[in-house]
Amino acid sequence: MAEGFVQPYRQNQRLMEEIGGDYFMILLQNSLLEKVEESWRGTYYYKMHDLVHDFAKSILNPESSNQNRYLALGSFEGLAENTTRTIPASIRTLFLHLEGGVSTDMLLRFKCLHVLRLSGDDVESLPSSIGKLLHLRLLDISSSGIRSLPESLCKLYNLQTLTINDYALEGSFPKRMSDLISLRHLNYNHYNVELKMPVQMGLLTCLQTLKFFNVSQKRGCGIEELGTLKYLKGSLSIRNLGLVKGKEAAKQAKLFEKPDLSDLVFKWESGDRESDNREEDVLEGLQPHPNLQGLEIHSFMGNKFPQWLINLSKLETLRIEDCERCSELPH
Repeated sequence: MAEGFVQPYRQNQRLMEEIGGDYFMILLQNSLLEKVEESWRGTYYYKMHDLVHDFAKSILNPESSNQNRYLALGSFEGLAENTTRTIPASIRTLFLHLEGGVSTDMLLRFKCLHVLRLSGDDVESLPSSIGKLLHLRLLDISSSGIRSLPESLCKLYNLQTLTINDYALEGSFPKRMSDLISLRHLNYNHYNVELKMPVQMGLLTCLQTLKFFNVSQKRGCGIEELGTLKYLKGSLSIRNLGLVKGKEAAKQAKLFEKPDLSDLVFKWESGDRESDNREEDVLEGLQPHPNLQGLEIHSFMGNKFPQWLINLSKLETLRIEDCERCSELPH
């Protein structure tokens, strides 16, 4: 996707991820890719079969510019040496593991980049020049020491995937994150319920991956921002639900209209407080789509759970924690 090899069909509404998944399965079924297990981690990855790789190299035109589109470098010294000699300006994919920081000039050399992955504990900041990489589709800083994002990041209108090391950010997101109108995957999680969400996240209408949403009373940070994010999928944790005013406000999240959400976590503030019928109304308004497979409810202080629980026919796991006033499930 980041390289532009997968494009949506004009004839239907299928997502690029779905189309790419079909292509991937065709490659796998025809043995062009093979599944490899990392035994020590219990995870899998896929790679091109050795014979296919050798054949592809044998027919590749030596003069093809494609040979100059992908580069991985392992140190700052290696980058400095190769930048002036061999790295073409047309490079599209760049993986850098650095022993030092990232300079402003370093990124400005690669304005055609579609994919950038920065790693290394010494990489502690992202220069403002990142905003000049207007063709960037994927930015992965999850293996770096970066703790904040510059405001200039929000100029990357073509950015589709942003991957950050979980719990890494100090402070908050850039103020104009809602300008990233092409963003599809925000791969980031944080335990801090006080972390402020980007204002007007509802403008990110392409968003599919969102690990958590902290409800706030700040304008543009309420639960209604989830309403327009109709493509959300996977798991989502919604926190600070005590700030939601009632059933109608909760319904504005439109969780019932999000069939691709597989797991939901609902969290109120922990601690002793009086029973509140409003919490029952809020939970009622958070009715998810029947496709839901996993549900967690934390610190809910209502006296009863909503009836919609019994309609979740595909539910596989249900976790209820610190819900002291509820003695039974609906039946």
